[in-house]
Amino acid sequence: MTITCSQPDDFQGIIPLMTDPHVAGMIVATPVYFGTMTSLAKAFLDRCVVFRRNGTLLRDKIGGVIAVGGFRHGGQETTIQAVHAAMLIQDMILVGDGHTTFHYGGTIWSGHPQGFADDAFGLETVRNLGRRVASLALRLHGRS
Repeated sequence: MTITCSQPDDFQGIIPLMTDPHVAGMIVATPVYFGTMTSLAKAFLDRCVVFRRNGTLLRDKIGGVIAVGGFRHGGQETTIQAVHAAMLIQDMILVGDGHTTFHYGGTIWSGHPQGFADDAFGLETVRNLGRRVASLALRLHGRS
């Protein structure tokens, strides 16, 4: 089955990657703008409607989210929840970072005084999220 998008741009090249049966999970990352994802991230997720309309092709793929905000509590969690909602509509399986004190996914603070690379707390959430997505994708899709 060939899936196409009505808009002729680079999204067409992403379609085979996202529907590849060997791709068992994905992580969406976005900056935080006014407490939610950027318009570019929203457009990407909206365009993923082609996967739902052609047989819910993202069903059971593992999904995780990373949000980068200018402040420690700068809307990262609400942004992650908004992306989670789009993933749930695709019937994806969502994971957080698996740590008992963090909750939704990877949360980076771009305004850290020494730069985001020194945001040890945020980088830990991102690493944990990556491990969780990979681990669950391997377990659920038969590649342990």
